[in-house]
Amino acid sequence: MKNLKLINIIWFQTGWWSLVLLASIDQQELGLVIMALLLLLHFSKISTNKPRDLWLMKSCAALGVGCDLMLMNFEVISWPASKSFPYWLIGLWFLFPLTLPYSFRPFLKNISTLPFLATGAALSYLAGASFQVLEFPFAIFHSAWILTLVWTFYLFAFRFFLETVERKTLIKPTQSACIKSSKA
Repeated sequence: MKNLKLINIIWFQTGWWSLVLLASIDQQELGLVIMALLLLLHFSKISTNKPRDLWLMKSCAALGVGCDLMLMNFEVISWPASKSFPYWLIGLWFLFPLTLPYSFRPFLKNISTLPFLATGAALSYLAGASFQVLEFPFAIFHSAWILTLVWTFYLFAFRFFLETVERKTLIKPTQSACIKSSKA
């Protein structure tokens, strides 16, 4: 597919904005419907390796939701609408891992870029706070610093997950050759 990286990033941004904006106006369920449609689109039209993408989505979402629950328990982030973990954030954790083998692959290859990407990810939480879908019990600077550290960990873990899944048997030999040629 031509322009796969661009399509992938537009696909993710559509999901991010849908989930966050709709959560900000108490339409979280509609955001989840849009997320489900985006996942259907990804796995039916965009994905170049469905087993890899499904494994990444499940593994990274489990890690991300688990760590965000810890951040919630340590009161680094909180949710203004309720005491429970918000569904829109779980939706984001299903979408984000599907950017790793596509639009984020070049950045994950270079370890020195990961702390910069982590800073950008922390800023996305600040954007969520500006839409009042999450809050920071600590000062914003401290929360952003903690989130940057957490996202540095995430990105190293996600890089490891991507490398691991692409070495495993989840990838058929014909797909492996396509992936190697796309890395060049």
